[in-house]
Amino acid sequence: MKTQINIKTYTIIAILMAMLSCYGFAQDGKTPTITKTFELNQPGTLNSRSTCGGIVVKTHDESKVEVQVFVQRNYKILSSTDPLVADILKKIDLEIEKNGSVINVNAEHKNNFSFMGNFGFNLIIIVPREMSC
Repeated sequence: MKTQINIKTYTIIAILMAMLSCYGFAQDGKTPTITKTFELNQPGTLNSRSTCGGIVVKTHDESKVEVQVFVQRNYKILSSTDPLVADILKKIDLEIEKNGSVINVNAEHKNNFSFMGNFGFNLIIIVPREMSC
């Protein structure tokens, strides 16, 4: 009986977490907190990793890579001028760089403590269709 209750509880928690993570990626049409764009004149490679939040990779028919960073508090996307953004970025190693035809996008907590309160951090990376990921 107790095992069934635990299974039901964990199932409900998993469903709620899945729903909340989908809500976090509903960024279409919203202004990102940080945007970086890189031109590519040949097919490239994308290396990405995040321990801070989710990553979504989309494609388009252009020869550029656009990295959009969405920093949220209480499910509201923060603007790039919000003072809270600087505080959050102090806790995160955010690397967005181009080295030749390789794009590196990495976001990791600076320490092992991964609790960020009621903050969210999501990346959307838009790449050319012929990019290796």
